[in-house]
Formats: sequence, structure tokens, C-alpha cells
Amino acid sequence: MPVDVVTSDFDHSGKVKRERLAMSSFEQIIYLEARPYHSNVGAGRLISHLLFSFKAAAYFRKNRDKYNVVYATVPLNVLTWLVFSLAGTKTKIIDVVDIWPDVLPFPMSFRRVLAPIFAAWKWFFKSAVAKADIVMAVSDSFIQEASHYASDRASVKRFYIGHERLISAAQKQSIFTIAYVGNLGRLYDFDTLLDVLAEPNYGIMYSYL
Repeated sequence: MPVDVVTSDFDHSGKVKRERLAMSSFEQIIYLEARPYHSNVGAGRLISHLLFSFKAAAYFRKNRDKYNVVYATVPLNVLTWLVFSLAGTKTKIIDVVDIWPDVLPFPMSFRRVLAPIFAAWKWFFKSAVAKADIVMAVSDSFIQEASHYASDRASVKRFYIGHERLISAAQKQSIFTIAYVGNLGRLYDFDTLLDVLAEPNYGIMYSYL
């Protein structure tokens, strides 16, 4: 089945325009212009996401007759809701990569002041999940949260990143491997974790890749 990918032309990691690639596994990759931002934790990023959501939804509305299946990821809650609302009876797949605004590090006082905005933000997530025919997530906790809002007809499944069994050349008893799967940002305190693992009781040598 031919697959088109719709994404932004902005590289989140490098904060530059994304290099346009062609991949044999996709029919085409459509790069939509996105408003650049310089900070991952600033309002500019949220504005960029919202504007891109409208632009991507407009693209889908114009081209929706081409597609039988729609796959969208959250935390782009508004985008997923818009696309699913336009998709009608097409098969709709939602992939829960993160749950916003729940996991974002906003102070509680900030959340109280802007409670209606946060409630609306989460509503788009709940409603998008409710519209999905298939609900996927990268962790059990995300699946548990999403399943509260999934319809009875939906298929709900956890597919963690790299879920296929990894083949190791080393004997299991001779090496202890820790694999972290997720984003790397300033909210993650790996130093403390690694210091604990390096204690004599663990006897683990580690290095940053």
C-alpha cells in the first residue's frame, strides 16, 4: 500500500530547515512550512505546533480522497483531532508518543491560572483518542491513560520503540545492558542514575554514546 508522510520542514533538534529526503519505503514525503522556534520550552514552540496543525489539516482536507488509512501522533493533539474529524469513515490510527499537557513541567500555580486552556488542551487529546479505530502507545502508562478515552470498538495496543527482539552477540550473564528509549532533554537527570549504577554494589561501567 503506498504511504505518504506529511511532516514539517523544521528540524526540531537542530533548529534549522530540514533536509528534504526521499525514502523508498514511502510514496512521497510532503514537507509543510513550519514557523521556526529557538527554545523547546518557550511559547514559540507551541505557536509553531498550532500553526502547523492547521496547515497539515488543510492539506489533508484537500487530499483526503487519496487515503484509506490515516495515522497521526500525539502530543500534536489539535492536529490529530482536526485530521480525525475530517477523516470520516477512514481507518484512524493514533500513536501516543507523549501526553500533553500532562507531562509538561508547568508550575502548579501556572496550571491553576490557565486551567481552562489546559482543560481544552487535554480535551483535544481525549477526543482524538475517542475517534481512533486503533490506539497505539510507546509505554504501558500511556496505553492505560489513553484507554480511558478510547471507544469500545477501538483496538488498543502497546508497541514500545524497538519492540522486536534484539539479538545480542554477548552472553546474557557476562554483560548488563541498559537501553534508554526516549527523548534527551534538560528535564532528564541521567547523571544521578548513572552515579548510582556505578556504585560497588552494581559494579557497572558506563559511558555516554
